[in-house]
Amino acid sequence: MHDLHSAWGCLHRCAYCQRGSVYTIMLNVEEFLERADRLVAETPWQKTFRYDVEQDVLAIEPEYGACALLVDDFARRKDQYLVLFSKSANVDFLLPLEHRGHTIMLWTLTTHSVSRRLEPCTATMEERLEAARKCQEAGYPVRFKFKPLIPIRGWQDETTDMLEQLFRQVTPDNLSFEMVFFDTMEEMDAAFGLDNLDPDFVNAAWATQRQPEPWDRSLHGQRPFPFEVKETLYRHFLTEAKRLSPATPVTLCAETPRMWAALGDLLGQDPWNYVCNCGPQCTPGLRSLDSVQGPDAERVAQAQALGRVPA
Repeated sequence: MHDLHSAWGCLHRCAYCQRGSVYTIMLNVEEFLERADRLVAETPWQKTFRYDVEQDVLAIEPEYGACALLVDDFARRKDQYLVLFSKSANVDFLLPLEHRGHTIMLWTLTTHSVSRRLEPCTATMEERLEAARKCQEAGYPVRFKFKPLIPIRGWQDETTDMLEQLFRQVTPDNLSFEMVFFDTMEEMDAAFGLDNLDPDFVNAAWATQRQPEPWDRSLHGQRPFPFEVKETLYRHFLTEAKRLSPATPVTLCAETPRMWAALGDLLGQDPWNYVCNCGPQCTPGLRSLDSVQGPDAERVAQAQALGRVPA
């Protein structure tokens, strides 16, 4: 899978992210576009290309100019799509562009309190939803990645409120979500202050960290929260999403097969054929993958031959 990059860094200063102390922006945009154009043409199996997961692409536009050039470039392609990844609400420059449905807008979305307290320089939750509404009215496919999910005090009510506001304003192509992760509790405390988090999650994470056995990622996924409390949060999220919009696909991001199995009754998808926000073959409107193309095709075929995943 290839991504498109022309900068590294961020302006948003989110509490959980260490990117942003230095922002390196490449200024040879025309040369970048020429090389990106060649890469996309040489990779016909890949249908969606992310720009840019190493920065927030909208925050430096329209002055930078790369987004408009890429939108125009992908508008002329038959079956390949651009994914613009952002926490920003700076979208007005995109609205008049002739994108022809070949640019997918993907927001990472957090609850109101998280977006204000822990993502101080981003657009608020409400501002991101308004930006998504504008883009959808302009014909762009719209997706959301709820990343990171942070179990602050009152997370249940805030999650429900966020999803209710979302579905009142837009009809997303799909949703995915991912839990916040830190290597240690001390690191998370420095970022958030543990007193701001749900005590049940904090206590479970402390208990797991103090156990003598090494952390088992196949059982729990990323640190610091163990499987059981993560499942509680995920179930609330999925239950509310399905209540509000049963037909909208929702998937896990960076989770274990164990979690996929536990939530199978709510997900309605499998870890071997699901369509996520930003996968290399996840085109607008797609609901499942019939086959895997590209570098992973051989590995998947071998797994199918061994009966590890359905053929």
